[in-house]
Amino acid sequence: MPTEFNNPDVPIRLSVIIPTYNEEQRIEATVAAINSYLERLPYQSEIVIVDDGSLDGTKQIVRAFMGALPRIRLIE
Repeated sequence: MPTEFNNPDVPIRLSVIIPTYNEEQRIEATVAAINSYLERLPYQSEIVIVDDGSLDGTKQIVRAFMGALPRIRLIE
């Protein structure tokens, strides 16, 4: 049974780091697949997307995910 995300008493045990640069064509499917897997884990996890100055819509897509999925962080 997955733990409740954002519970300060439960530490994050796994961080998945995704480096990105102009990935608007792939980032949505990538994040959805990774999130689906992480939801089934019995411990808390996060997805950290590190954007290296994308010039396309990568950051906007990630920000849209962040509104619905609290386990996602964006570092620019």
